[in-house]
Amino acid sequence: MSKVYLVTVGDYSDMEVVQAAFTRREDAEAIEGGDVIEAEVYDALPQRKTWYCIQRLGLQPVARWTVVKWPWESLYFEHQKHEGWNYSKWSNGERAWGTDQAAVEKTWKEQHAAQEALEAGL
Repeated sequence: MSKVYLVTVGDYSDMEVVQAAFTRREDAEAIEGGDVIEAEVYDALPQRKTWYCIQRLGLQPVARWTVVKWPWESLYFEHQKHEGWNYSKWSNGERAWGTDQAAVEKTWKEQHAAQEALEAGL
């Protein structure tokens, strides 16, 4: 697998159109008026990945869901550090997610075990 640098035109609200592709970033950046996007070049169609998510938003019950994505289609949740598992908590919710279902479940349980112990005064 190698990298390619695409020069696009258009803005976020429009569909971006690829004007050119380069194997060297410096060449792509030399084109004025375009944005440079780094992309992977695949020799064959890659396998999709299954992402697992557990989340609670506001007062809603805990939701568990899965989604299958191509490698270039990650979930792009804020604070993602690992592919296998992640956990994030904010004022109105919390989420554990990743590609390793057992690790996502473990992370969710560990976060809640710590909260339960704190509330029990342990």
